[in-house]
Amino acid sequence: MLKNSHSVIESIARKPLLKVIETIDKVEREHYYYANQIGFEKRPLEFRFSTSDIIDAWDLLGNDTAELNDWLVNRLEQVTDLLQDESGNLIADQTVEKSLLNEMARHFYGLVKLEQFLFNDEVLKKANYLKIAHFKNFKYYLVYDNIDTLFSYYKEIHKLKSDGKILSVYYWLLLNILSNNFYGNSKNKKFLKQINVEGIEKDSDILKSLDEVKIEIDNELEKLDKILDVDKKKLKWALTMLNAEHELH
Repeated sequence: MLKNSHSVIESIARKPLLKVIETIDKVEREHYYYANQIGFEKRPLEFRFSTSDIIDAWDLLGNDTAELNDWLVNRLEQVTDLLQDESGNLIADQTVEKSLLNEMARHFYGLVKLEQFLFNDEVLKKANYLKIAHFKNFKYYLVYDNIDTLFSYYKEIHKLKSDGKILSVYYWLLLNILSNNFYGNSKNKKFLKQINVEGIEKDSDILKSLDEVKIEIDNELEKLDKILDVDKKKLKWALTMLNAEHELH
């Protein structure tokens, strides 16, 4: 336990750059470090994008990074007045959701776009600095709970199902895509090994995080399998067709 730990935490919160002075043979050397908060990527979000907004963001993947960043900033600015009161307090915790029934085709398209972006084999032929950038994207979209990530998308469709705003059969299809094509993708281990060229983070740690999400999703699927009053063979056929459509793209 650090002495005066509360004061230290407050100080780091105000200025995250840490200065450490090392004295060797009466010679002082200054070292600077940034604090690394363990589990930061899994912190609870105060505000979320709707699934519609997340898909709109994914539609820009592969474009210039500045274009996506500008869209995110502009979208956040657009909704600020609508979701905050005069004191700046949130009066809603997410942007407006469009009708999911009309949006289902876009959901599948958005997931295809994200999968193609994350598992793009062309990245493997590029320079190491680009592989490093892609590794960060890979981890960000699959593990981090941020406004435009797949993990956030999963949380949002789960909330839609809990609120009765999405049919169980659609929820089942979407969860299967998340489990099979992302968190349980057979490429994960090999692909990570090829893009994690820095090796600062262990592949096993990333894979463990992916497995934890997959287990959570598969538990949801197990519950759905018990309550869905439809022909399971037809559902699996629909899923096979969706996966075949992915491969065609």
